[in-house]
Amino acid sequence: MSSLISVLTEQNSIAFTGRISIYFKSSNEYLGFLLLKDAVIIQAVSQKLRDKVAVLNIIKNETIDSVEYIYEVSPEQVESFNKRMYLDLNDLKKEAELEVGNILKIRRLKPPINLKLQVNKKLMLNDIQITHEEYKLLTLVSTHPIIGNLYDNSIYEEDLTTKLLISLKNKNAILVTRSS
Repeated sequence: MSSLISVLTEQNSIAFTGRISIYFKSSNEYLGFLLLKDAVIIQAVSQKLRDKVAVLNIIKNETIDSVEYIYEVSPEQVESFNKRMYLDLNDLKKEAELEVGNILKIRRLKPPINLKLQVNKKLMLNDIQITHEEYKLLTLVSTHPIIGNLYDNSIYEEDLTTKLLISLKNKNAILVTRSS
C-alpha cells in the first residue's frame, strides 16, 4: 500500500506536473484529487474539504485511522490559473507531523461519554471571547448535555468537537455537572 507521502515523494523526484486522483481502496469510490506543478501541490479537493485541509485530512486518515487509498497519477498540463495554494513536500511533511501529533493528543483528552455538561450561566456576565465554532457547540451543549449525545449530534467531526470542548472548558464556558 502506498501512502500519500510516498506517492508525493516519488513524484517530487521527477518534478511531476499533473493530477493525482484519490479513491477509497475499500470501495473504489472517488474521493478527490491533488493538482501538482513541478512537484508542488497547487490545488487539492477531498470530499467537501479544500487545499491544505484536504491534504492533511487524507494523511491523518491514513496515519491515525488506517484508511487506505488508491492513488492514480496522471501527467497533464497544469495552468497557472489553477493555483490555489503552494505546498511543497518538505512543508507538507512538517505540517502533517505536527497535525497528527496534535490529533493524537486531542484524542487522549476526549471526555468519557457519560459525563453531563451545562453551559456556565455566568458566561454572559464575564467577558469571555468564544469563536463561532465554539458558540455553535455551546448551543448544542444546552440541548444535548450528555457527552455521548453531544458527539452524536455535533456538526463537527469528532476531533474538532473534542478540541472545541477543551477550549470551552478552559474558558470556563461549560461545567461538568455529573456522570450519568
